[in-house]
Amino acid sequence: TVGAFFSTPLFRYELNAVARRGPMVGLRMLVTGMLLLGLFAAFVDEFPRSEVGLGFAPGTPMPPSRSARFAETFLIVYLMVQAGLVILLTPPVVAGAILDEQERSTLDGLLASPLTDSEIVFGKFAGRIAAVWSLMAAGVPVLFLTMLFGGIDPFLLVAGTIANAIATLSLGAYSLRRAVSRGTLGEVLRPAYVWAALLTLFGGCCGCIPGLSATSPLSLIGYGAADSGQGSFLVSFGFYAILHGILATYFYSSAVFDLRRQSDRKAGGKREVD
Repeated sequence: TVGAFFSTPLFRYELNAVARRGPMVGLRMLVTGMLLLGLFAAFVDEFPRSEVGLGFAPGTPMPPSRSARFAETFLIVYLMVQAGLVILLTPPVVAGAILDEQERSTLDGLLASPLTDSEIVFGKFAGRIAAVWSLMAAGVPVLFLTMLFGGIDPFLLVAGTIANAIATLSLGAYSLRRAVSRGTLGEVLRPAYVWAALLTLFGGCCGCIPGLSATSPLSLIGYGAADSGQGSFLVSFGFYAILHGILATYFYSSAVFDLRRQSDRKAGGKREVD
């Protein structure tokens, strides 16, 4: 069952190990700081000092329409930053689940343990995905500050967050599959970033056609900003969920299937070299 998978020691170990690493803590602080800086910059740009009384200058009441527009603009920025975070960090974080074991020569020990291939891959994959999702959630307190101004589209907020979470699964599964069959981080990152860029470019160029913006979270969020809640955006979001769900399932299943076979092949190659 799903509960049994989440209760495996490997999943708990991976989750705790990644969460306590210094770089992850620093990244959470960096993401929060960047969003706070962006919030301040957007506020100052939308409301000059003479209008809201920043500092010691007397201000005037904040126009409700402009405060709502400011909150809506920051929501788009927030979702875009979140999507960029997913694209940049998911490949190295998830691929490291396998590459770290290969570097320490401990993967063979895992394969010799009572754990099945599915339990090993799930524990590694789920622990790293949870780490990326925790980075996504680091900016939520900043977003709550923006809600005080009104103008937040709840549908776009939920749809954009789900889209970014789905992208984490598909991109993470692809990175995991590459890590199983390749030996270095560079061999994982280069194609992952190239494909992410191509899909974003394609979605941005063809986003005017419903469904074709469904290739990348960045293009989907940009399309949703102009068409949130409309039927065409729902069509694009549906295609997006189906496309990335299929990709995530395929690459994850391939990683499970090839884990032991690729490990045996690499071990055989090392013996031949020796």
